[in-house]
Parts: sequence; structure tokens; C-alpha cells
Amino acid sequence: KPPAVALGRRGVAVDVTKKKGCWARHDYKRGNKRAGHALLSLSAAAMALPALAVNQPSETVVALKNSYYEEDPIRSSDEVVIFGDPNRYKIKVNQFYLLKPLGSNWALTVDYANESMSGASPWGAVADEDGNQQLIMSGASIDDSRNKVEGTVTRYMPDSALSLTVGGSREHDYRSDYLGLAWIQEFNLKNTTLSVDASYASDELSPTDAIQFGRIERADKSSRSLAVAISQILSRSQVVQVGYGVTKRSGFLADPYKLRDVRPRERLEHRMSIGYLRYFEAWSARLKAEYRYFWDSFDIRAHTTSVSFFKSLGRGWDLEPRLRWYEQSEASFFAMGDRYDLPLTASQSSDARLSSFGAWSAGLSLNYSLDAMRVGLSYDRYVSEPSAGIGAPSRHRALMRYELLSLGVRFKL
Repeated sequence: KPPAVALGRRGVAVDVTKKKGCWARHDYKRGNKRAGHALLSLSAAAMALPALAVNQPSETVVALKNSYYEEDPIRSSDEVVIFGDPNRYKIKVNQFYLLKPLGSNWALTVDYANESMSGASPWGAVADEDGNQQLIMSGASIDDSRNKVEGTVTRYMPDSALSLTVGGSREHDYRSDYLGLAWIQEFNLKNTTLSVDASYASDELSPTDAIQFGRIERADKSSRSLAVAISQILSRSQVVQVGYGVTKRSGFLADPYKLRDVRPRERLEHRMSIGYLRYFEAWSARLKAEYRYFWDSFDIRAHTTSVSFFKSLGRGWDLEPRLRWYEQSEASFFAMGDRYDLPLTASQSSDARLSSFGAWSAGLSLNYSLDAMRVGLSYDRYVSEPSAGIGAPSRHRALMRYELLSLGVRFKL
């Protein structure tokens, strides 16, 4: 899963990554599509159990979660925004998760999510002779919703497991269908674990205002991914993992809701990661640290470093603070302002997510467990900075800042 920001349809992006057990496991289902996808990636982590493990689960698990996401308005809007509304996206997400053991060697998981969003997003940018940037925003009338459902069936065998995932998401202007196959195998007296993920996704988009603004009326894209990870137990309290993944995207990869956005029709992405997990028995605590490096055919290079610390407080309470730092270089065809003097065949984009920038995020989760019930509350703050990227700073004025608040409950039946 690339550590780069998720490329949203209407200018919404968060460079969060989904973890469902295996650190190097990539999020093949979402690809680079939209804000809610990245939001779901962040909010699902505390809700779902590991996506694939060697041992069959012994209990049925049902989980519900509600999340609220809000982006900061464009700063200094009087000078920066020359058209449209400076207020950005607000998104509400409702999630349902079910894990059900079947017989002695099978398990089924069902994951459903509904999200509703409203607000404005960047349509484009112009730059004067001095490089000062001004933004063209949409109106605040954007109102959209999305439904996603997926199912996974897993077959458990001695020292290994194999799972098949089928899913899709629907909006009035976007549809996505995906298929994934994952395999995990233990070796070396269960001290070494190898996991492999392969996937395929097919997307179709049809912008609602295509005729009004001269946008493309219909387009398709697809993605193929492969990820491999190896975990090694170093001692009874330490685990290390290394991983590599590759994704090839083909088709219409530009943002159809921008006024002038032309991108290559193919994108090849690579990612490498190394993670370390340490358990402190005397403190009833766990430390996890991870580094990821990403590079692609757009000439984007990105580094991600994250650390989290889980601490049991006793009496059913636990606390988990987390920090994350991200930085990337700009794409080879990025420009501070849209270039209308170039032919439509020439790649160009003023999308902030393709610029050079850095970002930090901090979060805190508080959970309470009682018998078969677990309740969790979490808060995350994300801030991107134009001067903290790799190479020359872009000074882009549409970089993201947001807050995310989530409340979830999980039951074992």
C-alpha cells in the first residue's frame, strides 16, 4: 500500500494507511479514488480484527462504528480563493463488521460502510508571474454518498490460511468492483510468517456535471497489485517485519472534477516497509514502529515514519497514543497553476496531492473492555505543510488539514 496521499475525486486526500493485522498488507480494495476511502482506512483500523491469520477465530464478532471527519477551511481565503467556497469537506461514516466462524476450518467476514459528504473542494489553480498561487474552488453545494460492501471467506489449514475477498462500492457517479486473494504461511516452528496478497480492481466513473463543464462523460480504470511480507519473531517480546508491494494502474487516472488535469494513463507504484513490534510485559504495554518508502512512475518519492504505544491501564481500560510523519516530492508534471497553453495530450496537474509537501498526524485512542464488549473512542489531527516536502517547497495553498473523531463498539458472541 503506497504511503503517498490517496488521490480523491474532488480534491480530498489523506495520506493514512489501513492496517488489518499485517503491517505490509496493502489496501487493494480502494486504490487511489477518494476521500472517504482514505477516511475508512483510518477509522477501520480500531474496529476490525486482523484480516487474515493462521488460526481460525473461535468466536463471532460484531462491530459498529461512527466517524466524523472535517477539513479545515482554506487559510487566508480572502486572498487565496478567487472563486468558490473556502469551506471544505465534512464526512460522516457508519460502519458494520461481522466475523463468523464456519465449521472447524472456515470463517466469513462481512464489512459494510456508508458515508455521506458535503462541502467544497479545489477545482484548479492559477499562478502569476511571481509564482503566487490562487485557488478556484467549487461551491459548497457538493453533496454525495457512498455505500461499500465486501465479503471474505477464509480456509484454515495446518500452519497456513487462504482467503478470497469480493467487494464493491457505489456512488451516483462512481462504481468500483474488486477481487483479492491472500495467503499466509508459518515456518520455522511458527517463528517465521510469510504473507502474499494479490488483487484486481475495476472502476468506472461518470461525472454528473460533465456536459455543463465540458468534462469527460465516462471513463474506466483498473489496478493490479501484489504484496509480500515476512515476519520474524526475534524473542518472546519482539517481532520484526519487512515487506514489498507493487501496483500497476491503467486507464483514466486524472481527476475528472478538476478544470485542467491531465495525467499519464499508466502508473507503476512500488513500496517497501520495515516494522518493529516490542511488548513490555512488566508495563503491560506494546510499542510499534514502522518506516515505509514509496516511489512511482510519476517521479514521486515518499517517506513515512510512524510510532504507536499501547498501554493497559487496568480495570478494562487501555490507551494508545500515536504519531506519524510523512514527506513526498512532487510529480514530474506538477505545476503551481493550470497551463491552458499546453495541448490536452501534455501531462499537467496543479493538484496539491502531487506537490512536494510534508505532513504530521497525531492521535489518541481510549478503549474500555467489559466481558464480551469493547468500546473505543479515538481522535486524530492531521496537518500538511508545504515547506516540509522533499526538494523545493511547492507553497501550495490547498494542502490538507483535518480532524477525525470516531466512536465504536465491538461484541463477541
